[in-house]
Amino acid sequence: MDSGCTYHMCHLKDYFETLELKEGGMVLLGNNKSCAEQGIITIRLKVHDNHEILLQNVRYVPKLKRYLLSMSIYV
Repeated sequence: MDSGCTYHMCHLKDYFETLELKEGGMVLLGNNKSCAEQGIITIRLKVHDNHEILLQNVRYVPKLKRYLLSMSIYV
């Protein structure tokens, strides 16, 4: 979870439920580097108590090394 993250972001296609390819989007990371965004996805996550959470409008950023879940979206 990231309190400064504007969007949910994911780098692995294995978790996608849907994928809408998109050209030209960029996201700016905390270290001031930018990464190409290649689409908007929907992801279904299982949490610790086996409940599922459906995250929509997740940015697909293949060059990320970790998932980023935005806390600001839920507040």
